[in-house]
Amino acid sequence: MKRKLANAENHKSITENVYKNIYVNEKGFEGNISLLNIKKVKNEWHVKRRNGEEECILAPKYKWLEMFPYNKNYAITAIFNENEKVIEWYIDIIKDSGLENNIPYIDDLYLDIVITHKNEIYVLDEDELKQALEEGDINEDEYNLAIKTGNQIIENLKNSENVEQLKRFTDKYYNILKGEK
Repeated sequence: MKRKLANAENHKSITENVYKNIYVNEKGFEGNISLLNIKKVKNEWHVKRRNGEEECILAPKYKWLEMFPYNKNYAITAIFNENEKVIEWYIDIIKDSGLENNIPYIDDLYLDIVITHKNEIYVLDEDELKQALEEGDINEDEYNLAIKTGNQIIENLKNSENVEQLKRFTDKYYNILKGEK
């Protein structure tokens, strides 16, 4: 299982960033929200969509708004380009989250869901999830948790009101964290 830190301390491609984090407790969300302002990278990341378009998801001047709700089996990263437009929401399916030295972390269960700015939904890394089970990195309960959580998230994202709510929530906390010095 991979542990990921919100400040990108253990991230192989991000070499310099500015990190901010706040605790949020409001109706529908309790947890931490972090903003990672990416300054330098070893290499940019580009993804190819089903329609053949290629989009950059990691580059200097990009920002990642990371949302870590308590007691949920997912974490969400909204990826903003250099023009402050959301490219995608990347949803990590997780076993657990918490704080390590006051930095939010997730214990990643490999399976990921992406919803693009065009409302396209993708499931990623099902092969990595199966391989982790086969190699004993996760157990059958963790595998089933990942599948169940992924299916629930996909069903929720099929409801356009849920997607609009995610967009409003993202914009609100992006503006709050972006404005903090």
